[in-house]
Amino acid sequence: MTDAAPPPPDAPLPPEPPPPAPPGPHAVVVLDRGGHGLVVLPDQRRVRVPGVDVGEQVHLGPLVAIRGRLWARAHAVERPSPHRVDPACDQAAACPGCPLRHLSPARQADLRVDSHRRTLARLGGVPDGVPCDLLPGAPRDGYRARAVARPFRDGSGVLRLGLRELPAHDAPGIDLARCPAQTPGARALLAALAHDLHALGVDPFDPDHAPHGLRHAVVQADGTGGGLVVLGFGAPPDRAALTAQVLAAHPAVGLHVEVIAPHKHGVLVRPEPLRGPDHLTQALDGEPFRGTLPAWLPQTPITVGPLRTVVVDWLAPLPGEHVVEVGCGVGPLSLALARVGAQVTGIDLIRAAIDDAQHNAAQAGLTDHTHFRVGRAEKALRRLLADGQRADLVVLHGMRKPYGPGVLSGVRALTPRRVLLIGPSAAAVARDVAAAGPGWRAARIGLLDQLPGTAWLLTLVLLVPVDPPPAPSTHA
Repeated sequence: MTDAAPPPPDAPLPPEPPPPAPPGPHAVVVLDRGGHGLVVLPDQRRVRVPGVDVGEQVHLGPLVAIRGRLWARAHAVERPSPHRVDPACDQAAACPGCPLRHLSPARQADLRVDSHRRTLARLGGVPDGVPCDLLPGAPRDGYRARAVARPFRDGSGVLRLGLRELPAHDAPGIDLARCPAQTPGARALLAALAHDLHALGVDPFDPDHAPHGLRHAVVQADGTGGGLVVLGFGAPPDRAALTAQVLAAHPAVGLHVEVIAPHKHGVLVRPEPLRGPDHLTQALDGEPFRGTLPAWLPQTPITVGPLRTVVVDWLAPLPGEHVVEVGCGVGPLSLALARVGAQVTGIDLIRAAIDDAQHNAAQAGLTDHTHFRVGRAEKALRRLLADGQRADLVVLHGMRKPYGPGVLSGVRALTPRRVLLIGPSAAAVARDVAAAGPGWRAARIGLLDQLPGTAWLLTLVLLVPVDPPPAPSTHA
């Protein structure tokens, strides 16, 4: 046997572990935007610590450097916060999915409302005096009907589907089939999927050693035993084996696959059907909605009802008024607005979502009050203006990025009397508030808890013009 060859002279050296933290306890000074505690060591190093609260005194485990930041577990807590509760989850201490689950609902609400209001003020100039409503949200458990899971092997070598553990990237991971936040149907589907993929011998994706492997699985359950599953691979998989052996005992679940280039993220642009349906039908606020890939039904179905109620209440459309909804998806808000007499134009980038919205409107008998079109926001708004159309009310559904000045300019040109911004990122919504310009002011804020236990709230901001609005129009 010969010794291993030495690395080449230009090979990068492995990173050195950070020096250990001095003996504790150390005070948690603040929680960051993600809900993790921040400890400042005597040498001024800043360490993020999951599962703690402000004011607690913690003894730190080994420091781990992740993307330029230091992390550590709290292996002991002195002076525990009076807001601590039992997380009722055996993975909570290491799970990045619900970083506030160990705190009481009241404490979570205070932290998140304060954080979101500060973000709206800092990035959007929204004054403190604007009324802010914490809207009815999801329960603590059993609310997530969709999961995006990465594959990993546990300590016994069994394939699981879940999330990376905090704070170390080399830890096995969090098994989402045991996650109490997922609906029972989603947990069962994740467990069955992981079992079948393990039996098939599927390898987790590793760009250096197994680039052909499974990168992620997107699972959505419909609550009745059906669902949709999309498997993202780093290279073309054995489709015949997947079709024959994965979820064969679940014929009501649609199975799809997508091959993702190594340098790309899985965006589910063109998932290829292998077996079963390519759509779900799910009850949202008491009525059925169809969602067809690559469109998705809402991750938290139980919050659709409260959201529809507040949108109709805040916009208060008069019969015949024209509402333009950008990012309409499969149409749950469009139909709620049409049902009170508005004429709704829904716009979405995904063709499947628009087809579903048309189908759902027909099922509800609301085709006379709805019109849906495919397009990117800025171009679609320009087409409306070129057609001579105006809008009395506008709804902008954002994602993690703001729409920006170009879209907001198109919205202003429609001369609406009210604009409602909705998005999961308070920062993106705040930047769109700023992009609306000095002619508009925030009249109301709404925060909806779609993801209990996390640091995030769905953010709604109602904008009204500073000057008197134009007279309402009608739309044929």
